[in-house]
Amino acid sequence: MELTVLRAICSGQGAGDLREMSVRGLSAYSWKSAEHRVVFEAIARLRRRDAERLREELPAQATRMGFPDVEWAAYFAAGEEERADLQVLVRELIAAGAQDAETNRT
Repeated sequence: MELTVLRAICSGQGAGDLREMSVRGLSAYSWKSAEHRVVFEAIARLRRRDAERLREELPAQATRMGFPDVEWAAYFAAGEEERADLQVLVRELIAAGAQDAETNRT
C-alpha cells in the first residue's frame, strides 16, 4: 500500500494542492519500508514541483540525503494507482498504519 501511494504521487496524480495535502497527511505516518520513507522524505522536500520536475529531481534529492540506491523504476511505473483517488489511498494507508500500531500495542 505504501508503494501504491508513492507511485500515485510520483505519477503526477497528486499535483498541486492535492500532493501538498497528501504530504501533510502522511507527515506523521510511520513508514514500514525504509526505502519508502526515503522516497517520501524526498517528495516532501520537493513537493512544490510539477510531476515532470519531481521525477527529474527525486533521484538527486535522495542522493543528497545519502540514499543513492533507490529503485526509481518502481515508483515511476504505471499501475492501478493511476485510476485510484490519491486522497482515498492516503486515508487507507494512514488507517492501516494506525491499525498496525494498535495491534502492536496489544
